[in-house]
Amino acid sequence: MGPKKSTGSKKLKTGASTSQATSPYDAERFSSLTQFERYQGLQKRKIWSEKQFNLTPDGQFRHFISSMDDRNWGRLINPPSSINVDLVREFYANVMPIDEDEPYSFTTMVRGRALG
Repeated sequence: MGPKKSTGSKKLKTGASTSQATSPYDAERFSSLTQFERYQGLQKRKIWSEKQFNLTPDGQFRHFISSMDDRNWGRLINPPSSINVDLVREFYANVMPIDEDEPYSFTTMVRGRALG
């Protein structure tokens, strides 16, 4: 006869190391926990899309429209109607400095890429 099997509960070894702490936020999307918490606060707020203008090319503002077209600024008059609110919230969560006494850096991070 072989040795008896224990019926007591034992912890199973998973092979995973416990030396590396897991972050409570997605470090790829947010620089710090503070910015992740800002993002969570922004999820409660409504995001308004850009104001669109209905200007006719033959109307009163035709010179303005022509100037905008010459500069390839037509998207300022007619911005996209659909927006990715998740990206907008991520942008604004990361743009604010972590410390209120810290000056604005005029850079932000979206999906792990620095913008500025």
